[in-house]
Amino acid sequence: MRKYTASVIAAGCLWGLMGLFTRTLAACGVDATGAIVLRCGIAALLFGATILVRDPKQFRIRLRDFWCFFGTGICSLLFFTYCYFQAITIMDLSTAAVLLYTAPSIVMVLSLLLFHERITAQKLLALVLAFAGCCLVSLVGGEHKLSAAGILYGLGAGFGYALYSIFARYALDRGYSSNTINFYSCLLTTIGAAIGLLRQTVYYDRYVKTAYAGSPLQYHFGRTTHQLYGSKWGIVG
Repeated sequence: MRKYTASVIAAGCLWGLMGLFTRTLAACGVDATGAIVLRCGIAALLFGATILVRDPKQFRIRLRDFWCFFGTGICSLLFFTYCYFQAITIMDLSTAAVLLYTAPSIVMVLSLLLFHERITAQKLLALVLAFAGCCLVSLVGGEHKLSAAGILYGLGAGFGYALYSIFARYALDRGYSSNTINFYSCLLTTIGAAIGLLRQTVYYDRYVKTAYAGSPLQYHFGRTTHQLYGSKWGIVG
């Protein structure tokens, strides 16, 4: 029991550090899509190495069950990570975290509709206490940046995060291990994000070669970006 408790605490600590690393990557010019490729690509390699050492048979999946991994990877992990990384770019980390933790309530509703699980008073109390604790820890004191885009991204992250539990439940019921689910989820997320990053690179490459050279503007306004949101500008020197 102590081992599992320590694992949960360690996971929470590492999860909290994710926002700090994402902010650091953003300051170095790595956008949300690039951060997803790095995060999930490294995770896929580590999960793959773990399976290779422990039990290579865990790489096997049935084609008819592919939708479960597409759900955990593309519909959940890719969507949730992109929304969360955008949210913490636009808003402060604490506000984004509170919006993300709408996920348990979404999981509870979806579990009722899909798996016919009962919503008990104990579950509701635990949900309220957990969300209230997150709000008290994250939002008490200080100023918080809010915007419509940031709130939508935060709620989108919560919904995507909730979908992971739902699709993973289907995969577990079909006999797949947690390592198999995590490996293919991260692998598909990496592939999806890499495709998005490639499309973005091709888009800006074509823009620079065709439109930028003859344009009087020094910035491209054709696509929305949040990297500079909340920045302060002034003259130095």
